[in-house]
Amino acid sequence: MDRQPFLTEDYNLPMHISAVGIGQFGSCCTGLINSYAENICCHEILTPQEEGYCNPLPVQDKDSLLFLITDLRQSFCPQVLTACIEAAASANIQTVVIGPDIPLQYYSSLPINLAPPYCVVTNPISAMSLVSLVNDLANTFSFVGIDHGDIKVILSSGDQGVFASSEASGPDRGGRGFRQAFDQLYQSENSKADCRGAIACLYGAAANHFEYYQQALTERESYFNRDINLVLGFVVDERLSDSIRVTVLAMH
Repeated sequence: MDRQPFLTEDYNLPMHISAVGIGQFGSCCTGLINSYAENICCHEILTPQEEGYCNPLPVQDKDSLLFLITDLRQSFCPQVLTACIEAAASANIQTVVIGPDIPLQYYSSLPINLAPPYCVVTNPISAMSLVSLVNDLANTFSFVGIDHGDIKVILSSGDQGVFASSEASGPDRGGRGFRQAFDQLYQSENSKADCRGAIACLYGAAANHFEYYQQALTERESYFNRDINLVLGFVVDERLSDSIRVTVLAMH
């Protein structure tokens, strides 16, 4: 991917992002992230931690955002995830959990102040795309001014995140890709009215990028109230010469 460097006033202060894969699903996800995403520190925990081991996080103090990726249906994952959440909270690192299942019994057992938002994905490619979305918006140049603080506020604005990705071609590719992605989001039981914030990114060639961005921006009012916090960026990917890819994460 031919991406331009991070060229805002804070180019020396990127958002430091880590991803920890717990169990088989999490390890597969972090393997993809490590191969395809840039500047994300990936780690994995493949076996249960020893009893009493309460700091399993191989992350650095400078990390400002941590993704914990796991399938809680694997037997030891809930225990390790809890230890990771507690360690991240102690280090004051903002945390987002990613996985294919949300056992309400598990989440209801966590103290309210420790329960991070949970983003639903069904496969490792979606998990990789979700983490890349946040990283690309935070650490890749976009002609739209994007603040790290806005991204972090949106990620913590809801209890559950829903992710979708779409690709479209043709003269209205920006608007159509945006519509397709958001239609995916709301095929589930989540209501548009419940959305508390969203982050989205268009990926495409540099030619006519502003036109496609404006097409997507025009569509936003069909899906979002003007009052919600929405970050929408554009990242140059010259491999997409005839199409636009749209990824979006909505928090509920």
